[in-house]
Amino acid sequence: MYRVAIVGCGRMAGSIDDEVLDYPAVALPYSHAAAYAQTPGVQMVAACDIQPEALRRFQERWRVPQGYADYRAMIDEARPEILSVTTHATHHAEVVVYAAERGVRGIYCEKPMACSLAEAERMAGACRAHGVVFNIGTLRRYHPGYQRIRRMAEEGQLGEVMAAYYFGSGQLMHSHSHSIDTLSYLLGDPAPVAVSGQLHPETIQPEGMQLAKDPSVLHAHILYAGGREAFLLPARGMYEFQLVGKDGVAYAWNNGIDWALRLRRTDTRWTIHSPAPFPEWEQGSPTLACVADLIHALETGAPSSGRLEIALPTMEISMGLIESHRCGGVEVALPAPARDYYVPAR
Repeated sequence: MYRVAIVGCGRMAGSIDDEVLDYPAVALPYSHAAAYAQTPGVQMVAACDIQPEALRRFQERWRVPQGYADYRAMIDEARPEILSVTTHATHHAEVVVYAAERGVRGIYCEKPMACSLAEAERMAGACRAHGVVFNIGTLRRYHPGYQRIRRMAEEGQLGEVMAAYYFGSGQLMHSHSHSIDTLSYLLGDPAPVAVSGQLHPETIQPEGMQLAKDPSVLHAHILYAGGREAFLLPARGMYEFQLVGKDGVAYAWNNGIDWALRLRRTDTRWTIHSPAPFPEWEQGSPTLACVADLIHALETGAPSSGRLEIALPTMEISMGLIESHRCGGVEVALPAPARDYYVPAR
């Protein structure tokens, strides 16, 4: 029985399920607590929040016996083996480093990983030094629909994969930690080597090394090792992905409500794609899958799906994009040269 504790008792910790009950893009359970409640072999023993009322509601709803206002006291006294970190990103580094140094074995950390590369590297250093299994909460890589697209690519059904596209909008850290991770995942998680793009408002510039707020992304281009590319393109009100190969294109539309496949026709010398049946896949909760993946890694020693080597490149891309914007949209080679840009993300 794994002892589980949660730092931060807000929406993603335990109440967001109420907001998405009738949203077909989401498979429940969605919150961390709801996923733990449906996972055999785990027990939520403690929770922490600096807001007493939020902590009380969380404890009552999820029947968590111990409540704390200080995460340090909770980790030291409740001694969890698994810790969920669902605070704002401004607190992720301090919580993860402390937990790793105090014997927590597995950490499920909400996105974005941190507010700066320096913070993310401290987190990674502590986890590696103490053998902590880490999963980042970018949930589309645990979603069976996006997993089906990646398998199609790996099995050669799309031909040589060339690029992935995201159509949507949002803040660099809060929203695009999801989209950047999903693009990288669909492409097979190659190493990013360069990024370029622009942020909004266009006048935003770091004061020293700190941005005043989490900026929106106007557009971005990511180049990966081997020549694969990813594009973030502005499309307000949309949340859609495309994976493009020489022989086909796979689509996730309406935030994963609708799925489509178009394959290149072989009866013509022209590049023409025709609709084809999208392969069947079984609906399932990505949050539940993330928890199961973390436990599997703890028990077998296998790498977790959202491990540090997955989470850190997304941070590199995000901070490289800030540097590109600062320099007028030029291409910036990765690793990002500026390790201390700080974005106060939620």
